[in-house]
Amino acid sequence: MKKQFKRLAAFAAAMMMTALLAITAYAETTIAVEGVKVPLSTVNRNTHEAMIGQFTFSKTPIPGKPLLESEVPLEEVAGYEWKRVYMYFDDHDTGFTYARDIDNAKDWGQQLIESDLGLSHGPYHVQNFTITSNNIDYTQCMYINAEYRDKGGMFYFFRVPIGFTGKINFIVHPTKYEDGKRVSIKSSEIVFQLNDGVPPMPWVTPGWQQDAFGWRVLNPDGSYVVNSWYQSPESGMWYYMGADGYMLTNTSTPDGLWVNEDGVRVP
Repeated sequence: MKKQFKRLAAFAAAMMMTALLAITAYAETTIAVEGVKVPLSTVNRNTHEAMIGQFTFSKTPIPGKPLLESEVPLEEVAGYEWKRVYMYFDDHDTGFTYARDIDNAKDWGQQLIESDLGLSHGPYHVQNFTITSNNIDYTQCMYINAEYRDKGGMFYFFRVPIGFTGKINFIVHPTKYEDGKRVSIKSSEIVFQLNDGVPPMPWVTPGWQQDAFGWRVLNPDGSYVVNSWYQSPESGMWYYMGADGYMLTNTSTPDGLWVNEDGVRVP
């Protein structure tokens, strides 16, 4: 009976160790450091043979590398900023898949845009998405990526609200071949953290904003009110915001009404 109990205990311990090893293997994550080459066991995407891929990540273009920011059509939106990932790999045939992990991101859409950027694979990918924070939906977030396969690299750009301190992780997985198809190995990954160590910053507050050119009204999504009447929630008065977003004063509006020197609509 004691021997049987010992065998059962040994078996249970072995099973527990196996489970722990499996969990450890599943959680094999490498945090990439800026500009440092990271090896990844994967396969050649053409020959299907095992290989070690060598990846390098950076938030700015690395001198001597082919990915140039000037080749990318980045649209600036008030209240938003771009986060950048430049990824390089030594072997052009390195097989990998990639993913994104962004806090409070939702409503992802996708489109392909044909371009003359000289990209080796033609179109680049654009996805609009929304980040929700403090019960405000920031709807003008954007993700752009394209690849320079024959030049050994790819770029990934994220437009997010200014001061967003949530997680923005770019993740690379190795691949393997099963039944003639290349599939992702989720048990191993490289994670490059775009927002690691970002100090807290104040979020943009919607409402009136003044600069050297006049007054504008900022929407919750970071855009400005344009070509439209705006009613102040505090005073209930109406103001007209022009095509450039600035409040009109002492003039007629496109719909034939009048605003005084303070921008207030005259009855």
